[in-house]
Amino acid sequence: MNRHQRRKNQKQQSKNLNFQNILLSAIDLHSKKQFKEAEKIYKKLNDSDPNNYDVLRHLGILYQDQNKYEEAYNFYLKAIDAKPNGYEAISNLGTIHLANKNSDLAMKCFEKSLSINSEYVPAINNLSGLHHRLEDSKLSLKYAELALSLQPDNILTKNQFAKSLVLNRRLDEAIKIFSSLVEENPDHDDFKINLSTALRENGDIKGANTIINSVFKADFKKIEFFGYYVSDKKNKLSSEIIKYYKGLLNNNDTRIDHKISISYAFFEFYRNQEEYNLSGKYLTKFTDIHYGQRKFDIDKEINFFNSIKDMFHNLSFSPKNKKIKVKPIFICGMPRSGTSLCEQILSTHSKVVGAGELSLLADLTNIEKLIQTPNEKIKSFKKNIS
Repeated sequence: MNRHQRRKNQKQQSKNLNFQNILLSAIDLHSKKQFKEAEKIYKKLNDSDPNNYDVLRHLGILYQDQNKYEEAYNFYLKAIDAKPNGYEAISNLGTIHLANKNSDLAMKCFEKSLSINSEYVPAINNLSGLHHRLEDSKLSLKYAELALSLQPDNILTKNQFAKSLVLNRRLDEAIKIFSSLVEENPDHDDFKINLSTALRENGDIKGANTIINSVFKADFKKIEFFGYYVSDKKNKLSSEIIKYYKGLLNNNDTRIDHKISISYAFFEFYRNQEEYNLSGKYLTKFTDIHYGQRKFDIDKEINFFNSIKDMFHNLSFSPKNKKIKVKPIFICGMPRSGTSLCEQILSTHSKVVGAGELSLLADLTNIEKLIQTPNEKIKSFKKNIS
């Protein structure tokens, strides 16, 4: 290598080092929630190097932290385009799908991330959290244990592991871990909420309420604790607190998920105070905001019911004992309309021949789970009812 080439390489190395130092300064500002300052630096770096994977990914994280999911999604796609095997950005993309309640796409992203790097702990934690949300206790714990084995000192990994323990009813172990996390990280509110939840699940209502009440009374603007606080019938709200949260509810800049939780909290609070007109008003507001986020897709509904028809088309509902003459009873209706209760009432009467056998068919609100089960389970289901 000649002198000219050596100087050129040194200059490039110096430039790269300076770029990385500036990026680290932006990440530091980002971690301190100084979003505007961090954004300026990220964008400046992006202008100088539009295809830099790390800059694109951190821009995505920045917007996601501000609940600007569309912008975050686009930057994650750009990052993956710049680096197709970028397992970090692929996992990040999965969290956007998770926020949009698309579990299938989220699962694919997390699994794709792990197929590239099987020891990437954030993706493993995300999979544990997703299975936790889907109430799959075994898989949630499996991934949580794997993450913990890779990073035993990571507080987020410990937290997810304890949450999985709660789902698996190993409450004493979970409470011990959450208590340790709260003690070592007193400013981390999520750990306090999780400890409170575990205590409540374990029957220690007083201990759970003590944690929530102490935090909320110290700072009533911590919105994550508002709903938990008002769920305790003993707690009252001052006019200052009511004014503050009603202001958030009427503010266009307030996050939709926060508006949903505030509306429900007011519904619960006024119901406890036996002010039923106000309680009903906020229940209506809660449902309007909550269901206003859902878009009705007629094609999806048609496909769904066609799947039901296809599944049951060739099934025989005749009882195994041919001497018994029964007509199957189908209880159908909209979700949350009382179909399950009706089926349970019928099943408790021994005079209703075959009611117990028909309980598998009774509630169409659970049909979707049947359609998505593996083929061997469907075969077993057909055998049981034939």
